[in-house]
Amino acid sequence: MTHTTQTCKKCNKEKAITEFHRRGASHQRICKDCRKAHTPSGKKRIVFLNPPELFAPLAKRIESLESKLRAKARSYSNDPLEADDIYGSMIDEILFKSKPEDSDARILTRATWAAKACVRKYKAYSMMVEDEAIMIANTEDDMELVVSPSLSAEEEFIEREKVATIMQLISALPKEYQIIVSMLSLGHNQREIALKLQKSDQAISSAIKNIATQLTGLGFSTAFA
Repeated sequence: MTHTTQTCKKCNKEKAITEFHRRGASHQRICKDCRKAHTPSGKKRIVFLNPPELFAPLAKRIESLESKLRAKARSYSNDPLEADDIYGSMIDEILFKSKPEDSDARILTRATWAAKACVRKYKAYSMMVEDEAIMIANTEDDMELVVSPSLSAEEEFIEREKVATIMQLISALPKEYQIIVSMLSLGHNQREIALKLQKSDQAISSAIKNIATQLTGLGFSTAFA
């Protein structure tokens, strides 16, 4: 017998079978509306988040595991502020994705996943900041190399003054724009910059145009607009 309706496991409403995506010879158990509401456009399906009514019982579970969760957070970082951030990520993970009936071991395992994810974000951010510092330093070194050793003392002084003026103009730009200028000076194209800074190609292109406009307004003729 062919079913014409079924109940959605998410909203608990009985709906026409056409309101569910097909899965092989049958249909998925969650309706299209609920799936769309919990799935960001263009991204893979995510785990459904807990409804607010589960927060209170989960908060009691968290309270009973407080010492273990705090100790786990501290085990991932000696920095008190970072440890607090890690702890916060663990709590969010438990509140939104655990169930009140889960065992302590299962809740602590989920907390561990959240802690590791948070640590990975910290490491990625640290690497990015370090790369930015290197790029800016390399840009300054490259600027020094612009001055040719074959110039006379007077010409060399003028060239160094120009370099200093350029660096001063660049330093007046917002930090993100300084990074983009540094990467351009190191030979990176717009696509590479977009990937490095995790921005869209359009955003980087627009930023470069804004940089050119700002530098031109400050009296510097740009060549990368």
